[in-house]
Amino acid sequence: MSDFKVLVINPPSRYTTNVVRDVIYGCWCKGKRIGGGTVPPFFLISIATVLQNAGFDVTLMEAMAEQIPQDRIYVRPYRAVVTSTSTMSFGEDSYVLEYFKKRNPDLFSVVYGSHTTFMPKAAVQKASVDVAVRREPEYTVRDVLLAKRDGTDWRGTPGIAYMDPDKGPVVNDRAEYLNIDELPYLNVDLLPKNI
Repeated sequence: MSDFKVLVINPPSRYTTNVVRDVIYGCWCKGKRIGGGTVPPFFLISIATVLQNAGFDVTLMEAMAEQIPQDRIYVRPYRAVVTSTSTMSFGEDSYVLEYFKKRNPDLFSVVYGSHTTFMPKAAVQKASVDVAVRREPEYTVRDVLLAKRDGTDWRGTPGIAYMDPDKGPVVNDRAEYLNIDELPYLNVDLLPKNI
């Protein structure tokens, strides 16, 4: 296993016990709950499995389902954090990443989901977001973190956006669509046992 530890997380919420990112659109309307659901975090498990197969030391944390508040999440041992986001949750998700980065200033953040796919420039305007992944996340996240771990330039990775201090937001060409049949079987053992 690599000493490059990665936290793959479904982040907590300060406002509610059920935030569904990118599964059911519009679960809130004018402050009233109109829908919601509880499903396993399939994309998070898939990303964590791909990273584990690439040699990373991965922790999958379901902070939403386990109701773990952000101040109980210890990010010091991690070199990178990966999370999903949606347009509805992006403000709060970027706040959680900011909170993590205050506790671990070297933490490298990678965010994916519908919001980063359709609004990558807006996503990387937040200082707490190092990389915004567009479209399918598994191999793009892996490639970025492999480059980061190996000390090579991750900025050329297809399918990402990032903030260049001189040029502003940079959006790379799209990554190729992945062949879903090539993805590994999900390692459900990464899920917490008590949910």
